[in-house]
Amino acid sequence: MDDELSKKIKVKAAAQAFVGSIYMWAILLLVSMRTDWGRNVLIVAGIVGILLIFIGLWVYYNTKGIGNEDSN
Repeated sequence: MDDELSKKIKVKAAAQAFVGSIYMWAILLLVSMRTDWGRNVLIVAGIVGILLIFIGLWVYYNTKGIGNEDSN
């Protein structure tokens, strides 16, 4: 069972991973135009990339914290 902070960290890491994955897919699209990698390789690279981005952000926010989101 997760507490409220753990849930907020997962949500923030997932949101940032989504944004990062959009950029990663754009880069993979550019790479695919310049190389002759197969479609399967690009899909696997994209899925693994999303996973690594999420895990990296989750570790980062777990150690740093998410700060006070209520302050403007």
